[in-house]
Amino acid sequence: MSNNYFIFSLIFATGLGASLGVNFGTLTGNLPVGIVSGIVAGIVLGFMVGFALKAYIKKYKLNASF
Repeated sequence: MSNNYFIFSLIFATGLGASLGVNFGTLTGNLPVGIVSGIVAGIVLGFMVGFALKAYIKKYKLNASF
């Protein structure tokens, strides 16, 4: 079983966090802090989603070929 789903979830969540960070930084007027906090939150979210997918696939013995 490959770990591609883990990498994809990290990339997706980091991009999502960065875009939300830009929105937060624009609203608060402090753009660099918003971008950095968004990227950090995105990486954390990506790890959480990756581990959740890994545990779900392992528990239910799904055939993950993606």
